[in-house]
Amino acid sequence: MAYCKWRYDDQPKLVYLTGKNAKKAVLQAIHAYGMQAVGTTRSMIASKTAATDQSSLGKAARKVAKVRFSRGSLDYFNLGYYRHDQGSRAGQKTIMGDMVMAMIREHLDSIAYKAHGAKVTAPKSRYQIKTVSHLLASPLVYRLNPPKQDKVTMNKDFLANLKTPAERFGYLKRHYVGSNFVVSRKKLPGFNDSEIAQLNKIGRLTDKKVLFLTFDDWGSDNSINKILYVLKKHHVKATFFVLTQNVQYNPNLLRAIALDGHEIASHSNSHDQLAVANQKHTAYRNLTKAERLKLRKDLVKSYEKLNKYVGDVSTDDYARKDYDKYVKEMRYGSPKSAGDFNVASGSVIVMHSLENAYLTPQMLDKMIPIWKKEGYKFARVDEYTGDFSGRVMGGR
Repeated sequence: MAYCKWRYDDQPKLVYLTGKNAKKAVLQAIHAYGMQAVGTTRSMIASKTAATDQSSLGKAARKVAKVRFSRGSLDYFNLGYYRHDQGSRAGQKTIMGDMVMAMIREHLDSIAYKAHGAKVTAPKSRYQIKTVSHLLASPLVYRLNPPKQDKVTMNKDFLANLKTPAERFGYLKRHYVGSNFVVSRKKLPGFNDSEIAQLNKIGRLTDKKVLFLTFDDWGSDNSINKILYVLKKHHVKATFFVLTQNVQYNPNLLRAIALDGHEIASHSNSHDQLAVANQKHTAYRNLTKAERLKLRKDLVKSYEKLNKYVGDVSTDDYARKDYDKYVKEMRYGSPKSAGDFNVASGSVIVMHSLENAYLTPQMLDKMIPIWKKEGYKFARVDEYTGDFSGRVMGGR
């Protein structure tokens, strides 16, 4: 402390500690001096690259090609790591300086949204670099909630408590929102033809001129930030069905979705099956008792994570490579060979937040104004589930 005051005429307010050095006595000493200990989300430099020079800088950068910046993360660069930089004077070009700029160019700038055909990114979609002190002073800093919740539990079984099979099926019929490609016993094991005929196969929540944008699975800031930017740009709220197995590595992104006013729902924790398919996926069977127990545990775990950190149209957007074709099919419908879907009043449009669904934000940026011009409004799924009455194919 005395050295910092003598050498830099400054009193440090923050102390960086690795996990193994964050001992109780050390933390108490830091607190006694009126400082705050901080860790980091990740190191941005690959190990065993200390000998990097200008000729091998590209190779060192490729070793961290899978790194993803995330909202609110504390990303660590060891300024004294590269031997080539030792002895450098102020203002001199350094390997570390070039590495930092490469990381910003390749990994930070790529998070920002760029419209189809545009040469520059949208300024308001760009992430900003701030100091740790600035971050800690933000009103968005939060504490984790306890994971315990009572919405979905191991001993809560509403359907089993209904007295008769007819009551259980009646409840399911009133709450099941189906789709136009799950219409037979091959894909609905456990139901007979009479029951399937009564189930909804339209997948639309209302006859009103309202569309529901939904996003399955989980991605990174690279994919989800673009979606959030486009939705905010057009003042649209959506529903995110979150696959929760990796949200603990990026809870800030989950909170960003909630803070923007979107609905967060569960897509399970690890994508366990609701029915088991044969090798060709032409038929399915019911889950065994052990498989049902495993699925229930998975769903409970998913809801605990969500509590802690906060259709008839399926686009197959994760497989899309042709922007013009994607927009055309979303506007005019797709042929039977490509899903046979058509956007109409009450449609639940299923999309994904995965990185390989990279055309989806651009498609939405194009289609949302068109749908609005056609008279459509947008809503979260939870705003209309009360209106859903279990309509069946061909009628109500």
